[in-house]
Amino acid sequence: MPVMLRDAAEMRRIVARNPFAGRPGNRVGVHFLDRPVTEAMLAECPGKAGDEEISPGECEFYVHYGRGMGRTKLRFPAVRACTVRNMNTVETLADMLES
Repeated sequence: MPVMLRDAAEMRRIVARNPFAGRPGNRVGVHFLDRPVTEAMLAECPGKAGDEEISPGECEFYVHYGRGMGRTKLRFPAVRACTVRNMNTVETLADMLES
């Protein structure tokens, strides 16, 4: 099983580049990958609702879940290994790493 590590600077960068910064943090998911994001990974997203938005990063991508993460049917079949945390958690982890 792959392990995805991020240091304090990377976590701070991920927070700073959040394209959905004006949205509630519990409705923005950061999908951490073990490799760079490609167009193919995000090309087909079955189950995507009209109020869900996806934005690529470097080795992560961001999803705004309009109705919340617990209600989504969104899937990413081309993504092999990934872990997801909401933006509130990502911000807390970035703060902890800087302490």
